[in-house]
Amino acid sequence: MKKTKKIIKSVLLILFLFLFFSNNIKAQGTTCASATLITVNGACNSGLINDATITAGFAPSCTGAIIRREGWYRFVATSTNATITVITPAGATNEPGIQVFSGACAGLAEIGCAQADLYTTTGQIESVGFSSGLTIGTTYYFRVMNFANSDFTPTSVCVTNALNNTIASCSQIAGLSGNVISLYDPSLPISGTNPVNTIPLTNSTFKGLTLCPNINGGTTSPTYYTINSTTMTYWWWNAVTNTWINTGHTAGPTAAYTNPGGGGGYIYNLNGSTGDVYRYNGTGNATFWMTIPGFTAFAGPIDLNVDTDGNIYIFNTDVPQQIRVFTPTGSLLCSGTLTLAPVTAGGAGFAVIGGNVYTSTAQGYFVSPLSTNMTFVASANPFNWHVVNDYASCQTAPLCGVLPIELLSFNGDCINENTIKLEWSTASEINNDFFTIEGSKNGKDFDVLSTIDGAGNSNQVLNYKWTDESPLHGINFYRLKQTDYDGKFEYFGPIQIKSDCGENTPAELTLLNNPVENNLGFQYSTLSEENINISVYDVCGKLVYHEPTIASEGNNLFTVDVNTIAKGFYFLKVGNKNGGLQKKFIKQ
Repeated sequence: MKKTKKIIKSVLLILFLFLFFSNNIKAQGTTCASATLITVNGACNSGLINDATITAGFAPSCTGAIIRREGWYRFVATSTNATITVITPAGATNEPGIQVFSGACAGLAEIGCAQADLYTTTGQIESVGFSSGLTIGTTYYFRVMNFANSDFTPTSVCVTNALNNTIASCSQIAGLSGNVISLYDPSLPISGTNPVNTIPLTNSTFKGLTLCPNINGGTTSPTYYTINSTTMTYWWWNAVTNTWINTGHTAGPTAAYTNPGGGGGYIYNLNGSTGDVYRYNGTGNATFWMTIPGFTAFAGPIDLNVDTDGNIYIFNTDVPQQIRVFTPTGSLLCSGTLTLAPVTAGGAGFAVIGGNVYTSTAQGYFVSPLSTNMTFVASANPFNWHVVNDYASCQTAPLCGVLPIELLSFNGDCINENTIKLEWSTASEINNDFFTIEGSKNGKDFDVLSTIDGAGNSNQVLNYKWTDESPLHGINFYRLKQTDYDGKFEYFGPIQIKSDCGENTPAELTLLNNPVENNLGFQYSTLSEENINISVYDVCGKLVYHEPTIASEGNNLFTVDVNTIAKGFYFLKVGNKNGGLQKKFIKQ
C-alpha cells in the first residue's frame, strides 16, 4: 500500500512539473491579437517560435521567400526611435526575418522589413531600426519569421531605443544588413556589442555601402554613401543631424548599385553584370569610367574597393577567381589570384581591414591576408555575421608593393591675375625620374605644361614648386604626373585654382617642420583678422586634435602638440570662412 502511494505521488509530481514547464516555456503569440509584449530597453524574449499557420495578407516587402514559421510580438514606443534585434542560436538551420507594422491588428501597415537571405547552422543577427518617426505611447507590432522549414528558439528578441550613430573606425567593418548598418571588429570576440547595430536606413531601397571621405561638402568625413536602388541616387549620412542626405545625383544603370567604393576624391560603382564602372565626383551624375577587361559576372561575392591612394580593387569570385588593381587613370597596377572555397551564390562583398580581407557567403564567414595570391579560409569564430547586401571599410594599405613616391601635399595659390604658383612635397622617392605638370580648363582634357626633375631616390622631405605665368581666365585645373626610370607613372590631383584673384591674395598655410616628433609648427597668413579652426586628422579621417582660435592680419605662427598621437601620416587643416587649407605631415 505504501509503495502504491509513493508511485502515485511520483506520478503526480511528474504531472505537476510537466504542467508547470509547459505553461512557462510557451511558444510566442501566433497572431497579432496574441502578440507577446516586449518592454523597450527591458528584458529580451527567447520563446519558441513554432507556428506553421502563417497569417495571410502581410507579404513582406523585403523578400518573396515562403514563410515557414512565425511568432508575433508588440512593444509600446517610449521614443521616436527604436531598434528591433533578433539573435538566432548556432546549431540549427535558421533563416530569420523581421516585419514591423503600425496600426491596429485589423488594419496593419508594414513600416519595416529585413531578411537574412541565407540558410546557416551558425548564429546570426537580424535587425530593423528606425531613426525617427515613431509615436511615443503607440503600440507597434512585429513578427519574427523563419524561412527555413523548422521550429526555432531565438537566443534573444530585443527592442531598444538607444541608437548608436557611430561611423566605423579603421579597425571595424561596416555591414549593410537589412535596413541597419552594423559594425564588427574582427580583432575582438563576438559579444552583445560586437557586432553592434548603429545607423538605420530610411527604407529597404538603400543598396550598397561605402565608407569614404565626404565629396559633397558635408562636415561629416569620412562618412557612409549608399544608393537608392529605385531612383539610383546617392545618399550620404550626416552624423551631425543624424539624417541621410539625398545628393540628387544618379549612380549609373540599375545593376551598378550594389558595388560602390570610394577614395581619392571619387566614388566608383561596379556593374556586376557587365564589368562597367561608373565614377562620381560629387558635383553631378556619375559618368562611365571604364569596362574591366575580361570581367565575368557571377552571383557570388563581387565587389569594388578603393584605397586611400585612389587605386581601384576589383574582387571577382567567378572562374578564374582573381583580384585586379587599377590606378585612377585606368591602368592595371597589379593582379593576382583569389581562392574562395566553396564558390557559391550569395554573399556580401569584401572589406579590407588591417591587412586582411573579409567576406561572407551562404556557407559562412571567410578571411585572407591581403596579397596578390589570396586563399580564403573559414573564420574560426562559430558566429556568422551575415550581411545581405554589402561591406564597407576604411582601406588604407595599398596592395601593389612600395609606391614610387609618398606625396605629402599638392596645392596651389593665385598670386595675382597672371600668376598661379603650384607646390608639392614628397616624404620619400624611389626611382623617381621626373614630374609632369598638366593643365586643363574643364578637368577632363589635360595638356602638358612643364616637367620637373625628380630626386631619383630619397628618404627625406623634398619640396617642389612651379609657376604658371599664363593661366587661363577663371578656373584652372592642374594635375601632377610622376614617372619612374622604367616609364611607369602615377597621377595626383587634379586640383582647381581660380586665376582672377587680383589683389585679394588668399590665405596661405606653410609647415615649418615636417616630419615632426613633438610639436608641429606652421605659418598661416591672411589678409584680415578671422576666426579659424585648427584640426588634425588621421588617414581614416578621424579627428585627433581640434582648437578654435583667431588669426591676425598678416603672418601667424602656431604650434600643435602631437606628442601623444601615434606615428604615421596625418593631415593638418586650418578651416576658415572659405573652407580652409590642408597639409599632410608625418609624425615620427
